[in-house]
Amino acid sequence: MVMAIREHIATETLAHIVERHTGSNPYLCYQCVRCSAGCPVAEHMDLLPNQVMRAIQFDDERVLGAKTPWICAACVTCTTRCPQGIDVAGVMDVLRIEARQRGIKLPVPEVELFTQVFLRGIGLLGRLYEAGLIGAMNLLTLNPLKDMDLGMQMILKRKIRLMPAFVRPPRRIRQVRPEGNAIAYYPGCSLES
Repeated sequence: MVMAIREHIATETLAHIVERHTGSNPYLCYQCVRCSAGCPVAEHMDLLPNQVMRAIQFDDERVLGAKTPWICAACVTCTTRCPQGIDVAGVMDVLRIEARQRGIKLPVPEVELFTQVFLRGIGLLGRLYEAGLIGAMNLLTLNPLKDMDLGMQMILKRKIRLMPAFVRPPRRIRQVRPEGNAIAYYPGCSLES
């Protein structure tokens, strides 16, 4: 039984993996290029979204090592523009997951660093502190003065807070225990209303 499952996984194509996880059939893509035309980060990608879809159709596993899934902003513009209803943003998520499961080295290591810094900041403060995120990223990538002039302009225009906002710890909520003989009436429950 285990051997049969391993053989099935080994012979499963990228298209089948994508369809299983997203419910979208990548073979429906007819390369209209609407996804790529609307992508706000396409200029930073090595493969455009339509090229990723084509690579999946041909089961080209080199797409798992591409920068595109990692740079994808997950803004879902590609998904909304697709005339075939393919969840292109979901496909990018599946490719990231599959690349990690196969142990493929990240082509953009800053993405992993950003994720760690972002989640650590939210864990400490309860919300995003943009200036802290930018500062930590610049320090950890050994580029501490990157975009300093832009950052100062944003602070002066109050687009970014200089000090973080803290979230109050939640209040204790009193538990309400229903009484045994209480009956509630909801007007939507009646069949004869």
